[in-house]
Amino acid sequence: RLCIFKFRERLKTMRDMNVYFAYGVIDEVHCVSEWGHDFRFSYLHLGRNLYNYVLPKNLEKRLTLFGLTATASFDVLADVERELSGNGAFALDADTIVRYENTNRLELQYKIEKVPVEYEADKYFDQKGLLDPSLGKAVNISDKWAVYNSKRDFLNKYVAQIPTYANELQTETAIKRIKTQFNERQNTQENNGKINLGVDFPIDFYKSNNEYNQAGIVFCPHKNKTGISVNENASSLKEYTSQVGTFMGSGDSDDADEIDVMDSLPIVDDLAGMSVDDANADPAEEFKTGTL
Repeated sequence: RLCIFKFRERLKTMRDMNVYFAYGVIDEVHCVSEWGHDFRFSYLHLGRNLYNYVLPKNLEKRLTLFGLTATASFDVLADVERELSGNGAFALDADTIVRYENTNRLELQYKIEKVPVEYEADKYFDQKGLLDPSLGKAVNISDKWAVYNSKRDFLNKYVAQIPTYANELQTETAIKRIKTQFNERQNTQENNGKINLGVDFPIDFYKSNNEYNQAGIVFCPHKNKTGISVNENASSLKEYTSQVGTFMGSGDSDDADEIDVMDSLPIVDDLAGMSVDDANADPAEEFKTGTL
């Protein structure tokens, strides 16, 4: 949005309506760095635009910026610091802190699935029928659409299995293993015995309801037209519940930046930069269609 001139001007005039800003919070701040693994052109001049158009009550002070990331090296963070200062145009306070910490989390567990892909037969293979049929047939592995559609179909069937997998982690043996392996990875003897990793995960968590205590988030690389897009997966998953929400970082419709928090299955694109509050992180399931 800060790339849009009219939006920047609207922000600037908000001060005339006695609307002030205290902080600017940038999620996925590693995208600011041109050396980062996920640099985004729209993040260019982000610090400069925030300082110039998002105004605090006291104009003698600048907006306070917070940059958040869990996937940046120390060098990338240093580059982020330089970029957000406008390459030195806006002097940073002496107590500016760049923290580089361990992101290993006891309450997060990961499950990686292998997705079978249904490729079409290669129409140019053995056109004269000279080969023994028992040798099998060649398939067209360059067909990316088959991969995308297979991931969509796999996710559609996988949703119903998620509560079973989550509940398998609720046994005393499983929780003990999780805590022991966490300490081994951290090389620590931390006493985590009293930490409660238990969650209530109903089998039909995705069913339509007035209130949801659990939900799944599906991250997609883009919004339209492929099996790994927001809208394709939203349509596919509506057989489970009518309350499937979508969120996209940009879009043509008026509600492109809105999502209903009551939805049991929010489908979002990577530009959304969504995060799960720590208090609700235990029951949250995240599915990334781009990497299934």
